[in-house]
Amino acid sequence: MPFFLNFYDKEVPMRLNKWLCVVVGIFLPIILNAYNHGPFVEACAKVLPAVVNISAERVVEIPSPFSELFEDPFFRYFKKYFPEYEWKQRLKSLGSGVIITPDGYVVTNYHVIAHAENIVVSTEEETFKDVEIVGVDSVTDIALLKVKAEHELPYIEWGDSDSLQVGEWVIAIGSPLGPQYARTVTMGIVSAKGRVLPIGHTKYWDLIQTDAAINPGNSGGPLVNIEGKVVGINVAIATGTRYYIGLGFAIPSNTVKRVVEDLMKYHKVQRAWLGVTYQKLDADLAQALGLEKVEGVVIVEVVDGSPADKAGIKPRDVIIEFNGKKVTFANFAVIVAHSPIGEPIKVKVIRNKREIETKVILEPREKSETKIYGWLGMRVESTEAVVTVIDV
Repeated sequence: MPFFLNFYDKEVPMRLNKWLCVVVGIFLPIILNAYNHGPFVEACAKVLPAVVNISAERVVEIPSPFSELFEDPFFRYFKKYFPEYEWKQRLKSLGSGVIITPDGYVVTNYHVIAHAENIVVSTEEETFKDVEIVGVDSVTDIALLKVKAEHELPYIEWGDSDSLQVGEWVIAIGSPLGPQYARTVTMGIVSAKGRVLPIGHTKYWDLIQTDAAINPGNSGGPLVNIEGKVVGINVAIATGTRYYIGLGFAIPSNTVKRVVEDLMKYHKVQRAWLGVTYQKLDADLAQALGLEKVEGVVIVEVVDGSPADKAGIKPRDVIIEFNGKKVTFANFAVIVAHSPIGEPIKVKVIRNKREIETKVILEPREKSETKIYGWLGMRVESTEAVVTVIDV
C-alpha cells in the first residue's frame, strides 16, 4: 500500500514523521506570511510614500446680478446710476498627485491646478508650499509640478500601460473627498482599454477603464498594477450621482511619460501633425469598402500639402498600422500626436482591398489639427438616470 495511505501506521519509520514536522514548520509560516502580506500589500508599500495630496486656490470673477438686467433696452438708461462692482470668489480645488523623481517632480491633472494662485503639495510626512508649475498640457489633462526639498523624496516606477490586459488587477490611490482621506487605497480590475470620453469641450482619448473606486479628489492619483508600478493617472468617472458607480478612467502611463518628457524639456508638449480627417470604421462601412476585417480608421479628407498628402495617402484609405502600432479609432490621434517629428514613419494602408505600405514624415502641429468626422463622442442612452462624465 502506498506510503501516504499508511502514513500514520505504526510501521512507518518515526524519522519520516519528524521530517514532516520539519517541512511543515518551515513552509507553513512562509505560506501564512504570503497570505497576510500578499502582492497588494507589497504594491501599496512601494507606491504610497510617493503619493501626495494637492490643494490649489484660485480667484474667479462672478458676474454682477444686475448685468443681465441692464442689457434690456428699458433698463439700460439706469445703468449709470449703479456703480460697477467686481464680484470675486476664492475657490479651492483638491486633488492627488504622485512624485516621479527623487528631486521633487510631481505629476497631477491639469484641472486640479488650472488657474491656481496658491498650490500646496503634501506627503504623509511634510508639506511643500513653494511649488513651481513646470508645464501643463490641457489636451491630455496633465500638469507637471516641482517641489523644493532638502533631501531625496520617494518616487514611483512607471509601468507599461500598453501591456495591460483586460481583467488584470489594479489599485487606485488618492485623496477621495479631501485630505482627511489622503492616500486611500481601492482595488479593482482593468474593465476596458481605449475608451474615448467627452467632458464638456474636452475629449479624452485611449483611456483605461477600471472598477476600482474613484471619487472626487482622486484626480491625479496613480493607478497601480500588481507589481507596484504606475500604469495610469486617474482622471475622471462616469456617474449619475457625482460619486463612484463602478466607472473610473485613467490616462495610460505611456501617454503620461511622453507628455512629462516634453514638459521637462520644453515646458510644453510638441505634437506631430498628419493632416487628415478620419472617421470610425464600423461593420457596415467595412462591408461597403469590401473589407474582411473591421480594423483601423477611414480617411475622409487629406489636407493639401500636408504630410499625409506628401506621403500619398488618399480619401477612402483605411489606415491599419501607424509607426508599428495597430490603429483603432480610440488611439489613432494619440499615436500620431506622439510619433517622432521629421523622421520617416511606416504606415500600413488598405486601398482597393489591397494592403500597401508607405512612409510619412510628420510636421509639428501648430494651428492645424487632425480632425475627426462623425461619431465624436460616447452616446449614453438611459431612461431611468442621467449619466454624467466628470473630472475627479
